[in-house]
Amino acid sequence: MKSSRIESLNLAREGIAPNRELYGLYVTLLNKPGVIQNLLKKLTKNRVRLVCINTPSMEFTRPHMTVFLVGDFTEAYVGIDDFIQKLRQDRTIVSIERASEITKGVIIDTKHFPLTIHDMRVIMMGEIVLRPLVTTIRDKMKFLVDVVLWHTGYAIGIELTKLFKDTYGISKPCDYFAVLAARTIELGWGYVEEVKLNQIARTVKFSIQDLWECSFSKPSEKPQSHIYRGILAGMASVVFKTDMIAEEKMCIAKGDNKCLFIVRPK
Repeated sequence: MKSSRIESLNLAREGIAPNRELYGLYVTLLNKPGVIQNLLKKLTKNRVRLVCINTPSMEFTRPHMTVFLVGDFTEAYVGIDDFIQKLRQDRTIVSIERASEITKGVIIDTKHFPLTIHDMRVIMMGEIVLRPLVTTIRDKMKFLVDVVLWHTGYAIGIELTKLFKDTYGISKPCDYFAVLAARTIELGWGYVEEVKLNQIARTVKFSIQDLWECSFSKPSEKPQSHIYRGILAGMASVVFKTDMIAEEKMCIAKGDNKCLFIVRPK
């Protein structure tokens, strides 16, 4: 999973600039090649500075797609009404809707709901929610919480195995863990550095940087991953058709530079 360059990805669907002339648009386009490029050219041609753009994952079966964008018209060659009229002349544009200003200089996408990955609903929770959620539960439930989190993770691992098989059509053990590693990064859980699978010995080695549940548990004298450890054990148990356990040998909560998991038969 190593990459020559790692960059953060801002998922905010909003534009913020109180002292600028911001406008938000929902532009519904025909789902065909070149439509996004054509829209961007129109913004550039009219000197509209793009502040935010959100495009849905392309699905060939859908005839249309709706793009949310926020443009800065402060120094544009045209006003928002004239720009919309120009867009309406494009036959690849099905409809245009103005996004409401939430408060002065703040435009947020409130049209796209629910959020999904394929057909699965996704609920995004930032660190400001997750950190007190984890720390408060641990404080109130003490040692019981570790058991609850592990069993929750184990159940998730079983469900993910079914989901990966149905969604991606995979069957090889290595493919399940490759997809899990990629989805771990995609969803912001942590950055998977290395995945090593020994199919004969039925072992898996997972090395992860900045795993969220451990980063919220610093400092600690013992490893703090229970959800992800359970996910690995649950998935491995289905894939290898035997009871598996996952041990966290290194943990950032203890001061290690990464979290290292070894998955093996129980």
